[in-house]
Formats: sequence, C-alpha cells, structure tokens
Amino acid sequence: MTELELLLNYNQLLASSFFITFCALSEAKGMVNKMKICIIGVKGGISTVTMTGIFKSKINGTQVDALLTNTELFKDIPLIDTNSFEFGGFDVRAEGMVESAIIGDQNDIFHIQYDKEVQKCLSEVQVFKGVCINGGTAIEDIGTSESRKNCNNLAEAVDHIKKELLAFKGNDDCIMVNLASTEATIRMNENHSSIDNFRRAIELNECNITPGQLYAYCAIDEGIPYINFTPSICADFPALEELALERKVPIAGKDGKTGETLLKTVLSELFRVRNLNVEMWYGTNILGNLDGKVLDYGDNKETKIASKKQVLQKCLGYSPDCKVRIDYMKPMGDNKVAWDYILFSGFGGAKMNMTFTWQGIDSFLAAPLVIDLIRLTQYAWKKESYGTQSQFSLFFKTPLGTDVNMTSDQYRILKDWLESTK
Repeated sequence: MTELELLLNYNQLLASSFFITFCALSEAKGMVNKMKICIIGVKGGISTVTMTGIFKSKINGTQVDALLTNTELFKDIPLIDTNSFEFGGFDVRAEGMVESAIIGDQNDIFHIQYDKEVQKCLSEVQVFKGVCINGGTAIEDIGTSESRKNCNNLAEAVDHIKKELLAFKGNDDCIMVNLASTEATIRMNENHSSIDNFRRAIELNECNITPGQLYAYCAIDEGIPYINFTPSICADFPALEELALERKVPIAGKDGKTGETLLKTVLSELFRVRNLNVEMWYGTNILGNLDGKVLDYGDNKETKIASKKQVLQKCLGYSPDCKVRIDYMKPMGDNKVAWDYILFSGFGGAKMNMTFTWQGIDSFLAAPLVIDLIRLTQYAWKKESYGTQSQFSLFFKTPLGTDVNMTSDQYRILKDWLESTK
C-alpha cells in the first residue's frame, strides 16, 4: 500500500470515528436531526410567538429564554435541542403566516415586520387547511370557506388530517400540539368509552365528535405524541387514553396554566397552610385577542370557565363561593388583565380580604410552557412513558391523571419523576 493510500485510509478512519462519536454524543444529549412539531391553530398568537422566539434564537445563536427546562433542575436531563424543531400545522384562518405573526405580536416585541430573516422562517412553515366539522359557530367564524377544508363527514375529515400529517412527518419524529381556540363544551357518551366505539362514531358521523378530538385521534393513531394546551375535550376520555397505550405514545394536558390561575394555585397554599378560611373568590378577566373573541360565545366560554373554577376546590380541599368572568374587549389585544377579590376569615371569625391585579401578555406567557412541554413529552416518549403524563401537571389548569393542583406539589412531582428517569 502506497503512502498516499495509507493517508487516505487514515483520514477515512478518522472521519468515521468522528461521525460515530458525534452520533453517540447526539444520542446522549437527546438530540435528533429534526423534530417535526405539528400545531393545531398554527397561525394563532401562541403558535406564532412560540415559533418566532425559536427562530430568533437560532438566527442570533442565543438560548431560548424563560424556559423551565433550561433551569438547574434539568442540568442532567438529555432534552431535545430547540434548534431541531421544524414547524407545520393546521389552521382555518385566511391570513398568511407572516401577517398572522405580526398580529400575534401586537406589542411589537419581536419587531417581525422589520426582520426579513424571521419572515423567511415563518413563510417556510407548512400550513394545511383545518377542519371545522362539529366545531360550532365560533370556530367556523374564524375562517372562510376557502381557508378551511370543507368535509362532508367525519371520516373524510380524518382522511384529510392523516394525509397532511403523515406527509409533514415524513421519516422524522413528530409531536402534535393543540393551540387552537377553545371549542364549545360537548357531552361525552358511549362514543367516547372505547376506541372501537369512537371509530364506529366516526363512521356513523356522530355530532359530538369535535375537530379537536379528530386531530388528537389522528396523531395518536399514527404513533405521534399529543399535547393539549386548550381546555377543549380532545384526548381526555377512555377511547383515546386506551389508544395512546396501544400505540405507545404519551399524551399531556390540558389547558395551559399561564396567568390568573397560576396565581390561584400559589396563593391557595398560603391560605391552606395558615388555616385561613377562604369564603369567597371572585375573578374577572379581560382580553382582546382572537381567543378572547371566541370565548365571547357562551358555549365556548363555558368550557374555559369550568377549567378555571375547579382549581380552588382541588387546592383548598373545599369549594368557596366562587365566580369567574371572562370578557372580550377588543382594544386589549393580547394584553390580558385579571382582577381578583378574595374574602377570607381568620382568628375569631374576623373577616379580611385580599385583592390582586395580574397584567400579562397572553401569548408570551404561554410560549415557553409550550416549548417546555414539547421537550418533556419527547423525553417521556424516549423513556417509554406512554399514555397520560400526570407528572406534567405543573403546566396545566386541569391536569390529566391527577387531582394535585398546588404549584409546589406539582413541582415536586415533576422533580421526583425526573430523578426516577436518570
């Protein structure tokens, strides 16, 4: 063998060793070449803010901020890198992706209209026509007949969703996240009791199978993990819980805990630990984004309020006189204000009160939680943790699989679970 051939062989061996080492390190750090994120409501405020934040971090070479998964608790946990995320999803809105992102960032925090690199990233997001069948008036009013997939029946809707979802997924790992507007409350029945009944209901075109349930079904049936960030009933019933275990995928939800309810779960601990009796808790919320507009419809508002009200009973162990209001005020945009009045009694039955005002930017509070949940759900999947992920209760108003709603308790449960997976 000549000296040149020896040198070439050496270089090939060196390159091969480097590649093997890189692959091993990538696997150890939880990295993958690409992680497809399929978002329901991909043009919505939470979605566009989430994507824009990640795009800007990639462009600037900086870490995504405000993530729980970037704290000390996760230093030894091999979570997926956000740089591997590739976005796509379903929506019924007519606006283009860049226009939707500018609308979503109403406070101009990201300066999207001046950032051509971010606009390019947004324009490359794959968008598929969403379905509205059985979605109710509020959901139908979001889009136009041209911007949504007009299906004649549930089976046709399932075929459409699966076709687009699988084309988007390709050969990569994929997670579905529901960030759509809140659906109207539905009454579950035998259609939801088993996967066989659920499939039969789709074939019979039953009226209480909603778009949110169809998306969840399609994802889980194709072996794709599913996260429900909305209060809508999507995967939290026996049929899809059964299917998730059968298909070996995690499901997480529901209703992201971002603002007023987060404060309730923290303050409730103060009253419980000090044995102060909460007699009344009144809260009112005003917001002006599209989600707020949808919640102006009575049936949709009922779904959200039910999710917010149950928190106090779970945290306190009893149910004080409680009322929650949500009012749509268009000038507020994505700026959300909550005002709460708490009446409580202490020593000698003395009546006292506490009030607080919460002012936040709704989508910017939600976005880091969405990213955290994607990373944690992917980690759970790789650890072969299938079905309902109750250990993620910290992120939700109505956590699945548990009645624990106190923030400190939820944090401990998550910490214990992480320790058990090392």
